[in-house]
Amino acid sequence: MRIGWHRRSARARRRFARDEGQALVEMALALPILLLLLVGIFEFARAYSIKQTLVNAAREGARQAVLQGVTVDSVTNVINGYLASNNIAPSTAASSPTTITIEPTGLSSAVAGTPVTITVVTRYDFLLMGPVVGLIGGSFANGVFLRSQTTMRHE
Repeated sequence: MRIGWHRRSARARRRFARDEGQALVEMALALPILLLLLVGIFEFARAYSIKQTLVNAAREGARQAVLQGVTVDSVTNVINGYLASNNIAPSTAASSPTTITIEPTGLSSAVAGTPVTITVVTRYDFLLMGPVVGLIGGSFANGVFLRSQTTMRHE
């Protein structure tokens, strides 16, 4: 009776080892796909957050621009200050240049009712997804340009 129990135990141990090996192989196949999906979610959430910051910066710049007697420099300073408070590099940074376009440029001489358009553009570099997608022939290796445009009437 004792010998039969020992044989069953050895057989159960072999079956358990085989099942455990199968689980390890399945995990090795599924884990990279799961990690890629998870990192992609974080990357796109970060890009969306930066896009929303650009929308708010353009809106703040447009609010400043429609006031009487403002200059292009004061509007640019308001936008750069908003971007800097949200950890987005201003136009002086080489790694992530931000361009700000203000139309019309003669803000102090603009008449009431004239539309003022503020455009803020920055390049977003994907930190982890860019190199991975670039390896398989994708276009994230050079980053993408995020753009926001706001138009308000001059007071």
